Amino acid sequence: PSATWLALLAQIAFLAVGILAANSGRRGRMMILQAIAYGGALVAAIGLLHWALEADRIYGVYASRDAPKLQGYFSTFVNNNALAGYLCLATLTALGLVAKSDDEGGQKRALLAGALCMAGVMLSGSRGGQVALFVGLLFFAGLAHAPVKLAESPRRRARSVANVALLLGALAFAAALMVLPDWGATRITELGGEDKFQALGATLPYLEDFWLTGSGRGTFRHVYPHYQELLLSGTVSHPENVLIQFTTEWGVPVGLLVIGFAVLAWLHAVTGLGREPHPTHWGLCAGLLAVAVQQFVDFGLEAAGLALPVAAAFGLILANSKRRLGPGGEPHPRVALATLLGGLAAGCLL
Repeated sequence: PSATWLALLAQIAFLAVGILAANSGRRGRMMILQAIAYGGALVAAIGLLHWALEADRIYGVYASRDAPKLQGYFSTFVNNNALAGYLCLATLTALGLVAKSDDEGGQKRALLAGALCMAGVMLSGSRGGQVALFVGLLFFAGLAHAPVKLAESPRRRARSVANVALLLGALAFAAALMVLPDWGATRITELGGEDKFQALGATLPYLEDFWLTGSGRGTFRHVYPHYQELLLSGTVSHPENVLIQFTTEWGVPVGLLVIGFAVLAWLHAVTGLGREPHPTHWGLCAGLLAVAVQQFVDFGLEAAGLALPVAAAFGLILANSKRRLGPGGEPHPRVALATLLGGLAAGCLL
């Protein structure tokens, strides 16, 4: 029960952040966009600093509970899959800011942020994150070249930055395939042999037993060991697949409902792209697509460091799609205050 209560509080915090973002005014929305992009750049830069100094702890101080000594490229995230997911969202958000900004200084800052975040995804070693980033870059480039109503200057910037980012992303991904040990050890034909994919078979009887109501949100790590068939180095704390995660914990009806709502919200944002020709909107949609793709092979959304930026991005795209929660699209003070207090309370409890 305690695991379910903690998960519930995390969901409340997710909703609170999303509602606050959707109720933000124009200036507030720009601040959130910059926080996602520049926050990602800061996280990536901290990872580079750790790497350069050969640190084995976060900031040289904090050890991981699961791994007392961290190795290679890591940042403020202990799990590099969650790190890569956030940097994917930040990369594509930064590309949108480059295309939107008319200020040369703002364009350079956003370009630097995007470059740092893209490098961080590749250095993280997260294969799911690398594939997801490339998918997001393809989608952003497709939007930039789509025939939508947009002023000539931002259109040229959007297409230029999309072309360059896609080229760099393709080259970096090709280099990762050839250089990174994890890619070399697990070619496409061998992916099914990995422990986490083999372990998915044990979730079928789990799902059969809990298909209606689920075992309780946040309880996968406690229930799965009773079904585990493989002798792994440790029990799998998450199924590494968002569909299985939600349906085993929430049950098939509620799990599919939640995923369906997220898909419909994203599709609504995409179908409104012709009416909302804003490059920052394109970046958010592409970033959320990248995160969604990664969640079918990783568990990053279980980490607050990724979940809360995703919630903010969802709120922003819904606001951009003329579905704001306050009258006339302006912030609703009572809703904003209530959700702010709720989010702060949930964060303190977590």
